[in-house]
Amino acid sequence: MLILALCIIALGFVLLGWSIRGRVAGRGRFCAHCRFDLAGLEFGAGPTPCPECGRSIGAAGTIRTIRRQRRSKMLLVAVLIIVAGSAIIAVPITGNTGAIIARMPDRVVLYTAQRGSIPALDELIARLAGPRTLPEWVWSDAIEAALEYQADTTTVWEPRWGEVITLAWSTQRMSDEQKGRFARNGIRIKVWIRDRLQAGERSVGLWVDFTGDRASGINMYKTPYDLRHAIVVTGGTHHQERWSLPGG
Repeated sequence: MLILALCIIALGFVLLGWSIRGRVAGRGRFCAHCRFDLAGLEFGAGPTPCPECGRSIGAAGTIRTIRRQRRSKMLLVAVLIIVAGSAIIAVPITGNTGAIIARMPDRVVLYTAQRGSIPALDELIARLAGPRTLPEWVWSDAIEAALEYQADTTTVWEPRWGEVITLAWSTQRMSDEQKGRFARNGIRIKVWIRDRLQAGERSVGLWVDFTGDRASGINMYKTPYDLRHAIVVTGGTHHQERWSLPGG
């Protein structure tokens, strides 16, 4: 979150610099002080006053060949971006993170949760479990975000995403393909067998290691739980609810 905030602030300062520098509004000869257009005026050997502001013109640095105009709209956008980035950093310090996130739109909450914000993820879970009817795209994006996070084994599993899956599963919003992905990514089965077998052997010993370290959950009351799965060739069960792989 801190990195995101710093990137937003950096973008704001870049836009601020562009807005202050301004766009090229004209080329020719202009008073360096008031930017009056000096086209058509003749200057003698000595200093000549500017017809607009009265400053002496003729010495080095008193005439510009380019007149720039500030970008007012971009300046406003830059200030708003800097304020927003600063607020992201300041919000955790004030202790009002949850209250502020609760007022954010669904898309912002989901995006912030995907960036690793635990308060935003808690708010997402509260909205998914709450009485308000959410647009279907919120459910769809939340399910995909949870499955993508689960598939990324370089990250430590966050069981709150397991709660997102449980809410989607219990409300019949997950396809069989998505259920299969969750089961395959959440449960790892390793089987060891001897690489050489004796002729005539009628049985072979196996060593099976079964781990489900990316299939746990934690609800909004911070109660952890494990998702119970039974895997078969054509699908499996989730908390005693059967599901099937496509074509199974």
